[in-house]
Amino acid sequence: MVSVLVFCLLLVDLSYGNSLSRIIGGSDVNSIEDHPHQVSLQNRFGSHMCGGSIIDNQWILTAAHCVDSGGPSGYKISLNSELLYGDSTIYDVAQIIKHPNYNQVDDGAYPNDIALLKLKTVMDFQQFNHKAITLAPADSGNFAGTTCTITGWGNTDGGVSSIPNVLQQTTGKILSGADCAAAWSSNYNHQVHICIDNSNTGSCNGDSGGPMVCNGVLAGVTSWGASGCATSYPSVYARVSNYNEWISTTIAAN
Repeated sequence: MVSVLVFCLLLVDLSYGNSLSRIIGGSDVNSIEDHPHQVSLQNRFGSHMCGGSIIDNQWILTAAHCVDSGGPSGYKISLNSELLYGDSTIYDVAQIIKHPNYNQVDDGAYPNDIALLKLKTVMDFQQFNHKAITLAPADSGNFAGTTCTITGWGNTDGGVSSIPNVLQQTTGKILSGADCAAAWSSNYNHQVHICIDNSNTGSCNGDSGGPMVCNGVLAGVTSWGASGCATSYPSVYARVSNYNEWISTTIAAN
């Protein structure tokens, strides 16, 4: 079986893969207004690590594995234009809330790979016209056969050095549970995962935590794929509709 790779820019060796992520074979985004929910999750030194999605004016949704290496003071959220390193507004993270059942390896690869970041201050969306994205509702179905869009500033060649300055985008078709399971066997859990076939494009280092948008709603959070970011295997995402209630109740309680 092909080894599994999580799509974060941290190179953390695992028994079945490495922690990586990117958009391979994508195209430049003309304006952040095309994907106004997209943000960059950065370390305290200002280096891009993962993506994230604005879901409220003080909350970011990302992958749990992106925030495994420390407390809130180790991370920042950057609101940019489509350019990663240009004008930006930086927000400090006040609180990290990982899904309580997040586990790296038990019950398949990275189940419940989802986390909420509460910012210290409310975001000002005016500079780059950012806005929150609607979550896929619990009754939205499995999206099988739907063409969806993924975005990110992740690696573009399978390595760790070619991080693009311009936000990348690509599309793919959502696979059925049976087709995902055929590709990933027991690593794939249809309840918590959703996977997309991007043919010659896909996610890689630095794309983790970023959005997969289907029919205008946030359907997936970039989680993992084939080691080396091979596009011959589908990329796997946390299924947002499965976590809609947890997200809403967690925000309300905090």
